Amino acid sequence: MPKYVIFVTNDNNMRYIARAFKYFIQVSVTLAAILAVLMLLGLVSKDINVLFRNGWTSVAWIAAMFAGVSAIYPLFGYARRTIDLDEIPEDARDTVDTYMRSRGYEMSQKNSPHGTVYRDRSLGRRIIRLGEDRVSIDFTPDGITVEGLNRDIVRIVTGLRTILKNNK
Repeated sequence: MPKYVIFVTNDNNMRYIARAFKYFIQVSVTLAAILAVLMLLGLVSKDINVLFRNGWTSVAWIAAMFAGVSAIYPLFGYARRTIDLDEIPEDARDTVDTYMRSRGYEMSQKNSPHGTVYRDRSLGRRIIRLGEDRVSIDFTPDGITVEGLNRDIVRIVTGLRTILKNNK
């Protein structure tokens, strides 16, 4: 048994590392595709030493910058928000399911450790989001907890809060 633990691995840490790696690959491939198109059109030089001021050293600095941004982005790109309700209506689960289907999601897991998990029905959006299209909805005594991509969570929480409060 080691005396010091340098890095504790658990599901959240591994998910964070996977997300950061996916973003690094996505940003790198996007830049490479843009440069390839510009090179094919003859708008920029095909020689890396001419294209970038310091040649391959600049490429390494760009990759390091992408790695830094990719390592930080999952901190801000994923969120957990709670819809505070005095009491959860009896038909809340059906209302949530209907709402999620209307937003283009389908149920992928019911009663998982993270609650009910929904995935985007659109294959194109799944690919663009690198498989990070899951939204977890958990019913707690305090309300409904929603977890997933931050930009999706804002829309979902606002919509569910409005529907659930109007259905009282």
